[in-house]
Amino acid sequence: MQSPHPKIPCVCLALLCGLGQAVAQQSRYSTTEFEAINNAFREHYASARLREVAAAGPIILATGDRLLLLHQDRRQEGSQVHTNYHDLKTLAHLPLTVFCLTKSLVEDPADESMQRRMQSFAESMSALDDALSVAFTEPKQVEAQRRLLEKCRALLTRAMASGRVTSEVLDEFAEAVRPAIIANARQAVRLRIDNYQQQMLIWRGEMAETDWERLSIIVPGASLSRANSLAVSYFGKVLEQSGEGGRLIYAESRSDEEQAIELLGTHLLDAQIGEVFFDDVSRMKRDLLGPHANVYLDSLDFDAFRPRSGGADRK
Repeated sequence: MQSPHPKIPCVCLALLCGLGQAVAQQSRYSTTEFEAINNAFREHYASARLREVAAAGPIILATGDRLLLLHQDRRQEGSQVHTNYHDLKTLAHLPLTVFCLTKSLVEDPADESMQRRMQSFAESMSALDDALSVAFTEPKQVEAQRRLLEKCRALLTRAMASGRVTSEVLDEFAEAVRPAIIANARQAVRLRIDNYQQQMLIWRGEMAETDWERLSIIVPGASLSRANSLAVSYFGKVLEQSGEGGRLIYAESRSDEEQAIELLGTHLLDAQIGEVFFDDVSRMKRDLLGPHANVYLDSLDFDAFRPRSGGADRK
């Protein structure tokens, strides 16, 4: 059997498949009665979560290119962010793309496949020359982006000619393009936040005070974007709070609208469960078993897992 992934041996794949079949055949519960009770919990929890969402106040999703307001059986989309927001982010990514494409050449010379990939991207960059003057109206901005493009093109041309790059060359390149990356990021930030601010001021003016006080805001996003999220920072200012929590929810790895709203229901229901059962609205945001696990772990001996004296292997 040939492994479909070159870095995973066939024997490992076979073991994984076998383990999966074994787990599927063995029940997780002592008897079916336990399983029926747990399934009932999941069913009634899901129903209660739906009721929480239905009874919730206005919901704003900071998703995609615009804000989305769900309120009183009404779905209203905000204005789309300026296209330059995405243009600037793309240009900020441009030198990162060149770096990712060429960094392997520090260790290994370019083969035919790599040369084709570099040539293809070089052609894509050439097509940007005319596109810059279409995307940006200010001559200074067009010129600044052309300088960034030329620096990226110069490194890629050098790599294609020699088939190699050095780490020193990559360091010099990164140093040269860093100011342009930061400048593009700052301009993109202004466009994104100005779009949020314009739309939020409109909706704030239309919303009754009682509805505003019940407003929940959901920010779907990737796990690595969670720290110092632009949207969380902005909406934290709107709601006068520091970061996520309470009415501001970061929906990690939930780009789908339905999943994001489901997460809101989970937050609302779990807050009630935590308060009723544990006098702590945030209790269900932490592993229920965690504190008890820590107590039990302190009673166990883990010396067997420490390095052996002398480094000798034990038979």
